[in-house]
Amino acid sequence: MTDKATKVGKNVASLAIGGAVAYAGALALIAGVILLIGNAIPLWVSALLVGLVVAGIGYFLIQKGLTALKNIDLVPHQTIETLKEDKEWAKDQIR
Repeated sequence: MTDKATKVGKNVASLAIGGAVAYAGALALIAGVILLIGNAIPLWVSALLVGLVVAGIGYFLIQKGLTALKNIDLVPHQTIETLKEDKEWAKDQIR
C-alpha cells in the first residue's frame, strides 16, 4: 500500500507542477512574448496566440498526470489475500 501511495503522491505532484508551470509560463510568456510578437501583429492577436500555446502545454501536463493516476490500481490485493488466509486459519482453529 505504501508503494501505491508513493506512486499516487508522485503523480499528484506531477499534476501540481504541471499546473504551476502552465500558470507561470502563461504569465511570463504573455508578458514577454506578446510584446515581442506585438511588433509584427496587433497585440491582441499575439496575446491570443501565446495564451493558446501556454494553455496547450498546461493541458498536456495535466492530462499526463491524470492518465498516470487512472492507471494505478489502489486495491490492496496482498492485504486482501492475507485477510482471506487469516479467515481460513481462524475457521480451522475453531473446528
